[in-house]
Amino acid sequence: MIVILAKLDPRRQEIALEKYTEGRHAPRDGATNTRQSCAILGPICRQKIQVKKNLGLHPATYNVVPKGALVLEFQLLFLHQADLSRGERDIRIEASDLQKWANVVWGTI
Repeated sequence: MIVILAKLDPRRQEIALEKYTEGRHAPRDGATNTRQSCAILGPICRQKIQVKKNLGLHPATYNVVPKGALVLEFQLLFLHQADLSRGERDIRIEASDLQKWANVVWGTI
């Protein structure tokens, strides 16, 4: 399972994206752990991306920090291994696509 949170800040025209998947939480240093508490699954943030407007430029342009794609793993979306012979693979939303998306979002608000 994958959860994507999108936080929009209209004042600064920024978009923060966070990708969460389910995983086992690492034990905390100094905490008392039992077998049961170590086996608890929960959401873990796997990727954070910010799409920030370059101030003072017209037409508007956006920076994606960090550089790189938002990757949605096929297996986590469809709950089975990708079959490359059928064209199944991870979904990559490239930085350029995120910049275009930001332009559309802020152009309509």
